Amino acid sequence: GVSNRRQSGRWTGSRVERMMATLQWRQAHTHADSYPLEVGGVDLRLRQLQQGEITGLGTGATVWPAAHVLAKYLDKRWASADHTGMAGIRVIDLGAGTGVGGLAAAALAADVVLTDQAQLDFLMKENRDRLIAALNGGADAGAAAGAEAGGAAEGGGGGRGAAHESRVKAVSEVQVATYDWGGEDTHLAPPFDLIIVSDCILPKLYPIEPLVDALAALAGPDTIVLMSYEHRTWPDFDPRVRFESLANQAGFTKRKIPVADLDETYRADDIEVWELRLRGEGVCEYGDPSKVVIVKDTDAADGTAAEDGGEGGGSRNDQLQLRLGGRGYCLDRQVSGEVGADIWASAIAMAEYLEQNYGVRGVGGGGGGGAGSSGDGGNEHVSTALDGLRVLELGAGIGFVSQVLWDLGADVVATDKANMLPLLQANLQLHRDNGDAAGGASAGGDGASGGSGDGGGRGLVAVEFDWSNKPSSDLLDRGPYDMIVCADCIYAQSSVEPLLQSLTALCTENTRVLLSNELRTPLDTFLTAAAGTFAVEPLGIREVDNAPAGARSVSMVTAVPRG
Repeated sequence: GVSNRRQSGRWTGSRVERMMATLQWRQAHTHADSYPLEVGGVDLRLRQLQQGEITGLGTGATVWPAAHVLAKYLDKRWASADHTGMAGIRVIDLGAGTGVGGLAAAALAADVVLTDQAQLDFLMKENRDRLIAALNGGADAGAAAGAEAGGAAEGGGGGRGAAHESRVKAVSEVQVATYDWGGEDTHLAPPFDLIIVSDCILPKLYPIEPLVDALAALAGPDTIVLMSYEHRTWPDFDPRVRFESLANQAGFTKRKIPVADLDETYRADDIEVWELRLRGEGVCEYGDPSKVVIVKDTDAADGTAAEDGGEGGGSRNDQLQLRLGGRGYCLDRQVSGEVGADIWASAIAMAEYLEQNYGVRGVGGGGGGGAGSSGDGGNEHVSTALDGLRVLELGAGIGFVSQVLWDLGADVVATDKANMLPLLQANLQLHRDNGDAAGGASAGGDGASGGSGDGGGRGLVAVEFDWSNKPSSDLLDRGPYDMIVCADCIYAQSSVEPLLQSLTALCTENTRVLLSNELRTPLDTFLTAAAGTFAVEPLGIREVDNAPAGARSVSMVTAVPRG
């Protein structure tokens, strides 16, 4: 059969080859009365009912590919020798349908509640009973696994191991409940440790707003939300963008699980798995940790310090020291030099947006101080919400946004014209070096920049790219890119067409574009032109009052390729 080829943790091969690989499993049982699924070493055959939309059962009466992908991801993420990797985790499955996601968690010994509309209760209960029977039928295998992991020493003896018994108990105690998203939930007893949702973003059938309301109602500060999503084309509307906007308003950060982390067989180009968490409420000695603070603006030539936006004549090199999210940043810039050689309000707006939407913060922690810090602690990131994503920044300038992206876990390629490359490379190298020296905390009290240790193998590189030319093979080979970031790239009418052509060439169907720009006429021209190729959604206006050049209004926009 066709196998998936992997290289450096990425799924490779042509799109046709990958599509053929997925067809072997995603269409094999589409019209069957039972759907086979192996999870936790158990072969389960889930009952599914065809034509549910016609009989009144709705779309949840069959196993959808995105649900299979999520179930196998749970199996891989919480893998253990005795298949009890989810023991002690309280899980709720929203829109469970056949129950496939929640039952996969129960097979790994989780404490599970399956929820859907009342007409599907019987199907979830029947599949729960089928899983119990499958576990009991595999008792010998379960006992062997339990013995291998020490289960026999806990009293498993020569019969069923303790691990096997705990799995049977977990499945037997699976609850089935009716739940209208965002409605009465006391019978569910939130919050949960884990919320799972499989292929429930179908706006023509189910409004997105109640789903987000349900997530907010059932989540606590430590809750993880895992969602699988199969991309479908919606004219003039991208449900991913709408969901992310609503989730952000509800206080969630979202990241896409890297393809390499999914099951090697049960994955597809058009299916994504997302992880959501509620943002923290961290406190920092510099005030709101999600705001950029200019600690020091120093003229490198004479050592004088200027207050925010201090005046100086001619073109000179300055060293700018910033803080964001409890981390320090140190950047060389050229005041009155090249346009891209300074830090602008749009870069600050982008950095703050990334921190607020992708940064997961915790209070306290040791570690050294960053720029201007006394080294007595402060906020440190306890999770890298962009971990594993490959991000491209266009017009990176002095590299501040790219540094922030790297600190938040991304594998970053920063680009600009040839004349900007030396300054960009120097700033990125300084950030990497200081991160290495600090071991993941900010560097010592001399005010040097903070980083993220050695980056865990993640890249932070500068590559030459002029939008008036086609992307080089080197730049394309570094992709595909999960996200492309543009901060203040639309400054003249002449920049509109080259930028749009570059984005079109660099984006795949799964790429998200994130753009921040001061309110200028060329921005309106760009958004109008982009609407034919991209589904564009505004994220609002951010008032930036902490930029060296003074207060500015910055528009934030997200876009994804159509179809």
